[in-house]
Amino acid sequence: GQFEQFNSRFPNSAYSSLVLSYLGDIGYARKDFKQAVTAYTRFLDRFPNSSRAADAMLSLADSHLSLKVIKAARKVLDSLVDRVPDSPAAESAKKRIALLKGA
Repeated sequence: GQFEQFNSRFPNSAYSSLVLSYLGDIGYARKDFKQAVTAYTRFLDRFPNSSRAADAMLSLADSHLSLKVIKAARKVLDSLVDRVPDSPAAESAKKRIALLKGA
């Protein structure tokens, strides 16, 4: 799509972080969780300190859970809680971790 083309042509653009983040969001919304995992992973690798990183981590974990890749989801959730423990995303991550422990 157009976001992928933009990101390929302008990888160092000031908008690259938004494009990668939106690609993850689009994949997630379409229930194309493999695309979401790829996009969120690329986003977090390139922009780990972005203001959207915590939400992207939570969505990445949810994508892994939807794909039944529990270990990867748990690793991302734990990392999210460690990195930004007081964030709303971390609170959601803690709830998911508790559910995984009970499963």
